[in-house]
Amino acid sequence: MVDKNYLKTLPTQTDAPYEYAFTELVQRFEYFLVNHGRATNQDLRGLIVQDNNETVAKKITAMMQGFHRQGTRLTSIQQIVETPFFVDSQLTSMVQMADLCSYAIRSYYENNEIDLFDRIYGRFDRTPQGLVGIHHFTDSNCTCKVCRKV
Repeated sequence: MVDKNYLKTLPTQTDAPYEYAFTELVQRFEYFLVNHGRATNQDLRGLIVQDNNETVAKKITAMMQGFHRQGTRLTSIQQIVETPFFVDSQLTSMVQMADLCSYAIRSYYENNEIDLFDRIYGRFDRTPQGLVGIHHFTDSNCTCKVCRKV
């Protein structure tokens, strides 16, 4: 979850929170594929499937092409193939499931609704160092479950 006020404090501020969030998603997915591939002795590849939103689809595609050429600010992109695959969420149950997870996260942060969030919290990726599949980008005074890494 990205707090828009948090973005204003960054030296490399972006005008669009979705750009920051998409970059984080790509980095975390790349790390997930690398880490789980190493743990299972497999060369894992992944594809990003996203709800079709014509407003941002071209921008996200261009961002991903740039990530494949130059990497992100933290990693090169080797395990994620192609650019995102855009689909109509009404036709794809897995995108609907991702929407439900997004709803649970947003409801937790905006309305302190914990029921759905608690149902998915245990599924976020973890390494021996701790929780890595979700991060709350906000000030350091936050005491939410994600920031406490419980």
